[in-house]
Amino acid sequence: AYWTRQQQRILLRMLDGIFASNKANNGGDLILDVSKDDGTGETASGEVFLEAAQLLGDAKEKFTAIAMHSRVHTNLQKLQLIEYLPESEIDIGFGTYMGKTIIVDDTLPVVDGETSGKKYTSYLFAAGAVGYVPGTPKVPTETDRNTLKGEDILINRQKFIMHIRGFKWTEASVAGEMPTLDEIANPANYIRVYEPKKVRVVKVVTNG
Repeated sequence: AYWTRQQQRILLRMLDGIFASNKANNGGDLILDVSKDDGTGETASGEVFLEAAQLLGDAKEKFTAIAMHSRVHTNLQKLQLIEYLPESEIDIGFGTYMGKTIIVDDTLPVVDGETSGKKYTSYLFAAGAVGYVPGTPKVPTETDRNTLKGEDILINRQKFIMHIRGFKWTEASVAGEMPTLDEIANPANYIRVYEPKKVRVVKVVTNG
């Protein structure tokens, strides 16, 4: 569970970086922002997510999952847009929308508007959007003991590669041997190398 949370933190910071890069270098062509700084922008709806998928044009059928904040999920429930299927199919507990698995996560970006309200970020994912390859640390697990405090210590290490397909990691702004979370979120470290239709994730920003 610990490593799942840490990998999730890395992935969300990576998404921050690639979409900041996309906005700076590609005109934000993978971002649909229908929010307003005073909180009066659009909230999540079927039309919003359809328009977000349309960012990939005729490649939009590739999307298989939507990650959203619980507030956004509740708004879709109020609109009766959520379907529930047996968990053995594609429903992991939060329902589906237009056949897409819904992932509800309150660690997704939420920022205050400049005057009022909040802006919620959601992501549409296609299969294979995130590349992941596990590795083998030289010493995966070891133990130690602090005899003065009577504490047993378990040390666990992981080695892995995680990357958003379609964007190159440039390492243009990394000070140490490994990037920090802030450096992972730095758009200077990414550049898109795929055409938009071959990228497998888009960003949606709503006021709820």
